[in-house]
Amino acid sequence: APCAFIIITSLSKKNENVLAGRMLSYIGRYSLVIYLVHWKFLMFFNNYKFHSENFNQFWLFLGALFISMVVVYASIGIGKIIESNEYLAFIMLGHKLKK
Repeated sequence: APCAFIIITSLSKKNENVLAGRMLSYIGRYSLVIYLVHWKFLMFFNNYKFHSENFNQFWLFLGALFISMVVVYASIGIGKIIESNEYLAFIMLGHKLKK
């Protein structure tokens, strides 16, 4: 994990204007929300059993990449709903209360 973190960080710094770099920057801002919400989505996908012996590793990787992007952006959407309520944002995300 530390090596992957270093590689992704250096790649995103070198490619800030590339779409992948911008996507990583956007997702990084919502990492706490993704961490809090994604487990419910994983429980949903856990009910579906994939027989990996029927698929090529390449197709499994593409499927996992697609599913993970759906989960990440759905988690961000739920996070934006949570942020719209001041008290939920305070309790769940640690945002400051407005005085």
